Amino acid sequence: MKRLALALLALLWATTAQAANCTWQGGTGTWNNASSANWTCGHVPTSSDVAIFNSTSGGGTVTVDSPNGAGIVDVQQITMGQFSGGTLDFSVNNNNVTLQVYSNSNISTRTIKMGSGAWTITGANNARVWDMAVTTNGTCDTGTASLTFTNSSPNFGWATMALCNFTNNTVTIGPLTGGGYILIDNGPTIGTLVASPPANIMIWVNVNIINAINWTGTSSNPINLFAFDSGIAASLSLSTAGTMRYVNVRDINAGGGAGVLTLYNSFNMGNNTNMTFNTGGAGGGACILGGWLLWRDLPGHIGDNFPAWLEKEV
Repeated sequence: MKRLALALLALLWATTAQAANCTWQGGTGTWNNASSANWTCGHVPTSSDVAIFNSTSGGGTVTVDSPNGAGIVDVQQITMGQFSGGTLDFSVNNNNVTLQVYSNSNISTRTIKMGSGAWTITGANNARVWDMAVTTNGTCDTGTASLTFTNSSPNFGWATMALCNFTNNTVTIGPLTGGGYILIDNGPTIGTLVASPPANIMIWVNVNIINAINWTGTSSNPINLFAFDSGIAASLSLSTAGTMRYVNVRDINAGGGAGVLTLYNSFNMGNNTNMTFNTGGAGGGACILGGWLLWRDLPGHIGDNFPAWLEKEV
């Protein structure tokens, strides 16, 4: 048994020992499965590694070409905020991308081209999982890529999205199976915003939506939509009329453009404007009462009718 335990520990060490910060040092080149020499860690970044593009990377254009096989990029994190004079280009081969964190916050001149692949962000851990807080000198071409935030963590993920213009894209939040939430910051414009239950969504100030919202939760897995600051409404600005079913809403102003938002089987948790709550629709209204009793006065701020999982500091 002792030998088996030692062997397992050795295997674990061998697996984790390869995890590294891998900095691109190849200037203009191709990030593919044969680009080991272009990385300071000596291997092509894997799902355990952080792929870094910074001032030592040589600038130029790095073209992504299925580094992990089958048209996939699968690394723990991409960091390119300090990629001075550099372009990270996914638009040539349109790979699908799976990350825990994407970081592009700095004042250096850098460009990201997302292409048309499916980007999936799985991070949480009370951090910015999509970090574009500082947009100075940055250029972002989102192409038609889709962007999905999903995780199984009870913590939150913070998406600061100001640098990129998502008008031709679909952004999906959920499923968030651990009960955590995604906080959308920096007032992005999004072509289509989808909520896939279970989904807990918070808005810092405003989000602009071009295409019709059509969110459908369930009586057991409602979608929860709140402003970050309790009592201070955030704007969900709609250009097209939309509907929601089984959605709990608090502190949201659904005005803007021609937007009209109608909710069925949904609970008005207060301070909501420019939306209509109807009791009709598929499934009837009885389950909402059950949802209200379930949500009411959970540990946190007693008496505020606000879910305990949102009673945390950001």
